[in-house]
Amino acid sequence: MRKMGWIPSDNLYITVIGACLKKGNVMRVVKLKDEMVKSGMRVNVVVGTRLMNGYCVQGNLQSTLDIFSEMTKSGISPNRVTYVVLCSDRMLL
Repeated sequence: MRKMGWIPSDNLYITVIGACLKKGNVMRVVKLKDEMVKSGMRVNVVVGTRLMNGYCVQGNLQSTLDIFSEMTKSGISPNRVTYVVLCSDRMLL
C-alpha cells in the first residue's frame, strides 16, 4: 500500500494484525506495530491486547507481560479483554 502512496489507517492495521494473529504470525504483528509507531500512530489498547494474546497463545509469558507493562507505562488503559488475556489459562503454559 505504501508503495502506491496510500497511508494505512489505524483500523487497517488492527484488521491486518488480527489476520496475522489468526495465522499465528506474531513476528509479523510485531513488525506491523513497529511500522505503526514509525509512521506516527500510537499503539492503542486493541493492538496491544492482540499482541499480548498472540504471545500468550505461543506460551510466551514474559513477552505478554512486557507488552502489558509498555501499554500501562505509555498511558494506555487496559480494558476487560486485556484482563481476560492476562487471566487466560494459556498464561499457565
